[in-house]
Amino acid sequence: MSCVGDDRSVQPPGKLSLRLIGAFQLVLEPDHRLVNVKNKKARALLTYLAMQQNLSAPRTKLANMFWPDCTDANARHSLRQCLVSLRKELHGVSPDLVQVSGETIALDAQFIEADASRLLELDLRTERSQLAAVLPSVRGDFLSGLEINDTFSSWASDLRRRVVQKLEELLLAILEEPLNDDVTAKAVVAAQTLAEFEPFCENCRRLLIGLTARVHGPDRALAEYRAFVELLRREGLGEPEARTLELIHQIEQLPVRSTPQLAGPRALEVEYAGSSNLSGQDSSVFHRPNVAPDQVIGDVQPGAPDPAPKRRAGHFRWTETVLRLAAATALIMALPLALQGVDRFIHVDKAEATSVSALLANAQDDPTFRAIPIVIRPFQGLANDDPLAEQLRDMISHTVSLVPELNMLSRSDPELAPYVLDGKIATELGSQNLTVELSRSSGELLWRESFKLNESPSPAGKIAQRITREIELALIRAESRTAIARGDASLKSLLLTARNVHTRGVSSNTEVDGLRLYEKALALDDDSAQALVGVSAQILTSQSHSLRADTDLKKRAEAYLRTAISIDPNMFLAHFHMGMLHKNRGQAGQAIVSFDRALQLNPSFAPAYANLGHALMLQGKLDEALNNVRHAMHISPNDGFFATWSVFAGEIELERGNTEAAIDWFRTAIARGPHLPRPYGWIAGAYEIAGDSASSADSMRQFRAMIGERDADRLMERLRRVPEGGLAGTRPTLYRAIKLAAQRHP
Repeated sequence: MSCVGDDRSVQPPGKLSLRLIGAFQLVLEPDHRLVNVKNKKARALLTYLAMQQNLSAPRTKLANMFWPDCTDANARHSLRQCLVSLRKELHGVSPDLVQVSGETIALDAQFIEADASRLLELDLRTERSQLAAVLPSVRGDFLSGLEINDTFSSWASDLRRRVVQKLEELLLAILEEPLNDDVTAKAVVAAQTLAEFEPFCENCRRLLIGLTARVHGPDRALAEYRAFVELLRREGLGEPEARTLELIHQIEQLPVRSTPQLAGPRALEVEYAGSSNLSGQDSSVFHRPNVAPDQVIGDVQPGAPDPAPKRRAGHFRWTETVLRLAAATALIMALPLALQGVDRFIHVDKAEATSVSALLANAQDDPTFRAIPIVIRPFQGLANDDPLAEQLRDMISHTVSLVPELNMLSRSDPELAPYVLDGKIATELGSQNLTVELSRSSGELLWRESFKLNESPSPAGKIAQRITREIELALIRAESRTAIARGDASLKSLLLTARNVHTRGVSSNTEVDGLRLYEKALALDDDSAQALVGVSAQILTSQSHSLRADTDLKKRAEAYLRTAISIDPNMFLAHFHMGMLHKNRGQAGQAIVSFDRALQLNPSFAPAYANLGHALMLQGKLDEALNNVRHAMHISPNDGFFATWSVFAGEIELERGNTEAAIDWFRTAIARGPHLPRPYGWIAGAYEIAGDSASSADSMRQFRAMIGERDADRLMERLRRVPEGGLAGTRPTLYRAIKLAAQRHP
């Protein structure tokens, strides 16, 4: 978003949208530009006036509310200074918004509208057509983070109750009366948002479950219910209420809804040129929203190098906490191992890593952030007007258009679209191949891949998701390198560079560099959802790979993620990392819901499939879990987190009793991520089961050295509690095997 609060040139006044159902935002319409009001009391003053019936209040009342501990004279002086500050920040966008007439201070209603005020004034009986416009304004906790003093908080608390009551009425009206799919789908998102920051409100959960059943079918609704039951039991809050059980009984009677097929071209069987044939696939459907049965991905060969508050029924308990943005310290320093043959898996080249310091030193406060523009040109077929070429291009274009970070353009103008995707179908040795190339408009090649096309029906979305994921990673990498080359240290460049570092995987270098970049971005803009999520991602990834549980760091990550979701409810990375937080805590049901939401927003995001599979494994759904992990590997075989996914696959195979397959996967994890401690300990246990005592002893020695734990009892106590809720309860076969290896090889 562009920040226009500092623009001193007076423009024709536009309508300001004051967004209060979530973190404070002031947006200039119709181009949705964010107006930066830096003074916190000025934000609160604007909020208070906008929520008054006549958008006005007496000067004395405002002075006493915002400066209750000052004398009358000092309070009125502070109010004057606050008004001066507010007018200065609004000068370039709406200079006449604030009106002062004698002892009355007011806002001009023609220049501003508050979402909460619009919601409260909505007549649900007569204004059905306005529901779709109101629902997207539900971004999070009302006035999240805007706390001034007890007097203001008391006023805000009373208003919260009114807003919550109206939201419940609105969602219930949508649930009880058939409306169009667009309104109902938006209602699901609003209910999800409310449930995320008020997890113990059972009435809210019932609304979410009912709306989910209508939009996504009974399976998704029952998943929401299971996540809620798991939460209640973990917090010692008993069982769901009778009304909830009655709703679930009704949902269980509904017919299972078949997932809609992807619109567009006919299905194609696709295998990577030069790879082994992927026929003989497991046909069970992997768990994933909006994925049709014909999109199941087949086998991947192991080792292949390329592939708060408590519940109160009936209403929300609104939490009032001050989120303090601080740097995350105490991250793990991994011990990289020097292994031959792993050069291609090094995660950050030295030139790029060295340039991070220069970016940090020259960082500028420029919050402009736009999606990366790309154009997909018509594919070349075997003949003119080849329908197969057109179908393939349409399928890939549709999938690319679903990625929030990419902006599909229709014209290949180098000034508008610096990146271009081309495709060509050719016949080689009797087989039709599709070759795709991603390049800059200048001609520089960024990525190239060939695929074999066969005529028999098979997964329609496989090739599109594979290509889309590669485009996403390649463009983030290209934009980051461009920024480093020209010394661009804007906020956008910091965020792209940090994201590029994180997508390369976890090592001591990427961990520290990624955290430094995200922290610097957060210092430039403490309302940057990308930076908040980025810091959280670094914290959670480090905690997972270090096999440690720092409660304070996880609480910080959770606070950042909830703030990010309130700022941007449709940010897929925020929902993904919220799922990572739940999984890290062993909350598999809640993790699955968050991963599902991330995949709704970005269906080609491979890490969500892999971690969804891992969460399903924690629930004992091993076949479904492995299908999701394999799917992630197929659509992103060169991913920086492939090593971690290989660990997931090994864990699943070991619990299924396939020890040799598990060992192969753990070997792949070590080859792809030699700096990760987990696969060394896990393979030590697998070797012990297989009877290879020498290999078990060697792997256990390396594992202990990497995590700094020599005592076998302390080691097993740590593993019993820490990784994803502890190994003992979620991966008993693995836990017993590692325990045996640790005791035999002290």
